[in-house]
Amino acid sequence: MAISCGTSSLTSAATSFTSLSEKQLRAVRIYTKCAKLNGATVTTNPNTLVGLATAAGHMGMSVKQQMAVETYLDCQIANGGGGAPDSIAYSGPPVVNPPALQNIVVDVDGRQWQYYAGSWH
Repeated sequence: MAISCGTSSLTSAATSFTSLSEKQLRAVRIYTKCAKLNGATVTTNPNTLVGLATAAGHMGMSVKQQMAVETYLDCQIANGGGGAPDSIAYSGPPVVNPPALQNIVVDVDGRQWQYYAGSWH
């Protein structure tokens, strides 16, 4: 979907993010870039994104680590990285109480997964 990239349009659209701190904004950018690379969709609610970024550990990084990770992810995106499957088959016992949407699992390859709609995405 195309969006308007004019200054006034972008400023207006980003108003809800202006309440976030710079560190929160960096953590959210890391979270959303990882989601893009892994083919996941994300909410546009700033508070939910901060919660997800925090659960993923991105708020625990130093400023320099956050900036280095963002640069690494930008390089991956620029080089066409990503495209991981959007779900995996769960082979364990039936999930009676699946984890909340905010719960994120990071696998050994550094991919982030969330459980919703009956599968891991």
